[in-house]
Amino acid sequence: MKKYVLISSLLLCLLGVFTYLISPVKELEKTKYKGTTLQSLLKGAQGKDLVVHLSQSEFQINYQFSEKLLNEFLKYQIQLADQGIEEIELELKPNLITLHINKKLGFLKTQYIIELKPKVSNGVLSLQVIDSKMGRLPLPSSLILSRINLGDIPSVEIVGDQIVLFKTLPKGIQFQDVEISDKNLKVVMNIKITSITDLMEIGAFMIPYGINLLEKLG
Repeated sequence: MKKYVLISSLLLCLLGVFTYLISPVKELEKTKYKGTTLQSLLKGAQGKDLVVHLSQSEFQINYQFSEKLLNEFLKYQIQLADQGIEEIELELKPNLITLHINKKLGFLKTQYIIELKPKVSNGVLSLQVIDSKMGRLPLPSSLILSRINLGDIPSVEIVGDQIVLFKTLPKGIQFQDVEISDKNLKVVMNIKITSITDLMEIGAFMIPYGINLLEKLG
């Protein structure tokens, strides 16, 4: 009997320690869905934050996305993916992005924390995982990424320890540079039209915010 009580107490103690280690370290706001699509995300970044350079058949656009706007977009994409994520929050730091994601592990509430470094390679924008945790417990990035299924989000693809963004962009649209400062994500995009196909794909994608861009060019 004493042995049973001792084992039970030990198991309860271990469960308590494990629960503490994986429990949320930051309180997040409830996920709000505002229907923020990729097109509306780009439209929301326009105005004084949009700079356009025109050179023959190539445009260069400097976008600036606020932390608030990116969170609205991310939360809506999470809703579309339907992954059982309860809350998610993105935080911008100098050249670093932190994701806090609340999702239950069985009956236990936990929070996944991922530190990401944005980079551009061959016209593709991706986020390199540099640190990953479940609560206070460090875990391999592959395990964390498989648990939260970010690859199910539209426009996102997981390649090793990298999260590739905006995979659905037309081929004529490529990223050139990215940086984070003052709670804003700043990206430089090149739009190059070399064929009728490029023109049709880019034109279809840019609706409904293309009129705003044409006004800038005019």
